[in-house]
Amino acid sequence: MKLEPGIYRDMSFADYLAIDAVNNSSLKAMATSAKTYKHNLTHGREGSSAMLVGRMAHTGTLERKQLLKEYAIYPGKVRRGKQYDAFAAVNPGKTIVLESEWDKAAGIADAVMANDEARNLLVGTDTEVSIVWRHEASDTLCKARLDADCATSIVDLKSTRHATPRAFANDAAKLYYHVQAAFYADAYAAATGKRKPFRFIAAQSSPPHEVAVYRVSDRLLAAGRKLYEAWLNQLWLCREHNEWPGVATQPLELEDYFPAWALPKAEDENDPQWVMADEGEAAE
Repeated sequence: MKLEPGIYRDMSFADYLAIDAVNNSSLKAMATSAKTYKHNLTHGREGSSAMLVGRMAHTGTLERKQLLKEYAIYPGKVRRGKQYDAFAAVNPGKTIVLESEWDKAAGIADAVMANDEARNLLVGTDTEVSIVWRHEASDTLCKARLDADCATSIVDLKSTRHATPRAFANDAAKLYYHVQAAFYADAYAAATGKRKPFRFIAAQSSPPHEVAVYRVSDRLLAAGRKLYEAWLNQLWLCREHNEWPGVATQPLELEDYFPAWALPKAEDENDPQWVMADEGEAAE
């Protein structure tokens, strides 16, 4: 589906998915390789129970009335067998979830709305806001779907293993959350001509479902912008030449990528008794 650049506040998720444009979730596969990006675009990505719980918690927090319209709770323990097939048959078009997954998602959603900072960001705001925008430097049509567009911030809800600052920051770096923040912030600016701060609501996926709100600094946004723009430029080249290289086009030197803790220090290199540093042992 083709759409003109702009902001769309009442678009269904199905219509958003149908828009022919590049989104952040697919683009970050370029961090692995263009080949992976192309594969994911063609075949989709495998889901997991954790991802399913995250999506349910997202719906339960932002669109609670949609929960029972989109999901059906299966009383069994596994999604297979004749009973499961019969249950799925009478719930066409719905995502089938286990009771344990439903309970976990409900716990996350309840915890978010019980947190004063998070609740103040979400209550009374526009949620599930879709944006179509053009990245001028790479001449690429892009799209984004904001969890919430509140008066003071753009907000994104994340279910996470740990909501504590150090652990969440590590996960945010590994999963390129700063890239998403920059991509969404620039999408909003392109659509509205205005810039807003970006905040993540981090909700721990296991009880007691700790919740914390994190601001994204201009420095992190700049770092994220540098990455997504590099990926868009690389994507433009791949499309232009119809070439989708993998992680390596020639042999690599393994030592260049080896962790420092697994290598001997200069003074130990000739010591036959040398063993890997304690850091390495501790990391196992």
